[in-house]
Amino acid sequence: MIPEEGILEEISDLRQKCSKLNAEINDLKLKHEQKVDKISHLKEMNSKIKGLIAEMDEELKLSKSDDEASLREQINQLEQAIIKTQNEQKHFILETNRLKEVEKLRSASRARQMLYTDMSAQINNNGNIPISSLILLRHDLEKELQELISKDAPTYVINRKKAQIVHLLDVTI
Repeated sequence: MIPEEGILEEISDLRQKCSKLNAEINDLKLKHEQKVDKISHLKEMNSKIKGLIAEMDEELKLSKSDDEASLREQINQLEQAIIKTQNEQKHFILETNRLKEVEKLRSASRARQMLYTDMSAQINNNGNIPISSLILLRHDLEKELQELISKDAPTYVINRKKAQIVHLLDVTI
């Protein structure tokens, strides 16, 4: 038989951890929105720079040969600026995609938090947890761990998930 107080304490700990993770995810979501805004701004800058380059190309065609070298230098500088903004844009897009994956994990975390709440209600009503619920919980935690590993999540997040699984195994034994 599983000690009721230990399970309730673990469920309470898991709820707190989920709440902290949700707060971290909300912060990441805000950063994601800021980066999306930055990407839009970079795209606008990129368009303006391309327009300036087109104008300079026209001026270059009309200018004298002594002005040509100066305009070419300006065009090269602007093209380098475009390359730099495109690289920044790629970085922000990758970061945005990573944040979308984190948002998916957040949704899964919410579902698990609901499961913990249901289990807590079962404990309060029956005094014990059905083994099927524990098996389902363990399976979900292991699946989430694999997702975190495959998405190159930070080490501390992976270690926290491993600790949850080990603790669940200790409680069920």
